[in-house]
Amino acid sequence: INREKLNYIRANRIICRSNWAIKSLIKDYQIEKSKISVVPGGANLDIKKIDRSKLLSFPPKPSINNPIIVGFIGLDWERNGGNFLLKLADTFSDNDVPFEIRVVGPAENNLPKHSCIKYVGFIDKFLNLDLFINELKSWHFGTLFSKAEAFGISNRECLILGVPVICHDIGGISSTLPKSNFGKMFDANPSPLVVYNWLMDIFNPYEKYISLRKELLKQHKSFAWDKTINNLIKVLNK
Repeated sequence: INREKLNYIRANRIICRSNWAIKSLIKDYQIEKSKISVVPGGANLDIKKIDRSKLLSFPPKPSINNPIIVGFIGLDWERNGGNFLLKLADTFSDNDVPFEIRVVGPAENNLPKHSCIKYVGFIDKFLNLDLFINELKSWHFGTLFSKAEAFGISNRECLILGVPVICHDIGGISSTLPKSNFGKMFDANPSPLVVYNWLMDIFNPYEKYISLRKELLKQHKSFAWDKTINNLIKVLNK
């Protein structure tokens, strides 16, 4: 740790992905704020291979036959907030509202048994980009309610495809998001009922949700690595 601190002190510039990391540098390492910059990373998707015209197809309006669909991406079910989604699912069930959690990433034997979980499995987005895109755009919202998170690249992957996200303010998650038109970031560790109420409101009327999605699609360049690289160049040329 002492060697790491010394390297930070010697550095002319330090670039972080998140504001959370900057706070740590200042508090834990006593680094001068003036030489630290934040440059969020981009979505790990080949944007040149994305047919954006196909992203204008949206999941159906929630009804008794069409559940509200949220997605989970990550290898660690517990750390990435999977158990919170189960509590959220139970809240929807208590109110007789169909709800589905689409799970991408973890091994199936690491998942709890729950009627709302729909296991998708691992998708190699470099070999099966179309499959990955079709999966994500079928969701109403991506999710990230992690216990700890340095950044949260899954948010960027949802956002670049026009899929809004719901998450909470833990670690670097907030730095993955634009200032508006992305979904909702809740205070850290919200109650499932608060999230339930917000989701029920955003779908009433459904046109409000569709408008959110269309506005988000207009921002897609903000989540690409090209944007990140341009921001890095600006920082390095200061």
